[in-house]
Amino acid sequence: LKKETTHVLHSSDTASNIKHLLNAWLQFLEDEHLIEQENKIIAVTLSPSQQEAFISLNQYPFNPSWSTYQKLIWIEGLLKTIRANNITVSSVRLLVQHLSIDDDHLNLMISWPINGFMQL
Repeated sequence: LKKETTHVLHSSDTASNIKHLLNAWLQFLEDEHLIEQENKIIAVTLSPSQQEAFISLNQYPFNPSWSTYQKLIWIEGLLKTIRANNITVSSVRLLVQHLSIDDDHLNLMISWPINGFMQL
């Protein structure tokens, strides 16, 4: 099992921290050829309670040939990255260009709990 550490500066702005952290994670996935397209987080907004993060990507994050399992693993990786960096949000909602994502296999209009859903 290979583990890579990347240093990301944290500020007092949680939304900014999530954006920078996830862009570094996406860059890692691209560098390791785990994803084919170049995804970027364009914005992160927190709910008024600061418990839900709305994460807006520049494009649909999944390869069209991916199975439901592969999509779930990608989401779990995103959640684990946030969780492992002690960012205090309880759920995440994914968007593309600030709009809900329509997916044939997953309901991406719901928030995903930060504690994840898979035992990896």
